[in-house]
Amino acid sequence: SKATVSVLNCTTDGPPMGGDAAPPTAVMLFGGETERECFAVDFVTEHALPYLFVSGPTACADTRLRGVPAGTQVSVDWRALDTLSNFTTTVPKLREHGVTSVYLLTNHYHMRRVLWCAASILRFYGIAYTPLPVPPHYEPGRRPRSESWLRAARDALRATLWCATGWDGGAVASLVHPNRARMAEERKDGYGEHSMHITVPVHEGPEDVPLDRASGGLQ
Repeated sequence: SKATVSVLNCTTDGPPMGGDAAPPTAVMLFGGETERECFAVDFVTEHALPYLFVSGPTACADTRLRGVPAGTQVSVDWRALDTLSNFTTTVPKLREHGVTSVYLLTNHYHMRRVLWCAASILRFYGIAYTPLPVPPHYEPGRRPRSESWLRAARDALRATLWCATGWDGGAVASLVHPNRARMAEERKDGYGEHSMHITVPVHEGPEDVPLDRASGGLQ
């Protein structure tokens, strides 16, 4: 089967990669850029997807993500410090909710690294995935960015190592990304945990969204 993406004149057709070929039921958002979060809200709204998993969000993401449609479950997690830990902290949640096919949402320049990691990690768990790059009109005026294939190869190797040993190099990532590590700890201090859930009740509007702190999967 094919997954069709159509948000504000953005159309992408293609079968899910790896695992089950069922249409995706969730979006996995790789945080760090506000346009990713804005696009995620629009996409989930248009396609009425039940789940949105956000890893490594921006500072105001919890407010921005309240725009999801009623009934959508949003998981916001600050533990990830890099692309690999985006996966290692989110995959347990995908499995917990029975997600077998997922959209991977990030910018074009970051997508190669995401897909190379997914080829090891998501395939290992039998989870199908479909790339969902942010359309250019969500980042007007921004100069094109690119990443070296060496960064993708490095993270793909780390992903394979994690699947084999369970080691993700978290201590090293904290040293390489001290600002991200500090932000994760600050959000933990503010909310008491490293992650939270946002659920928009069917009978209420976005302005009445209750915040239920996640109780499981914290490390």
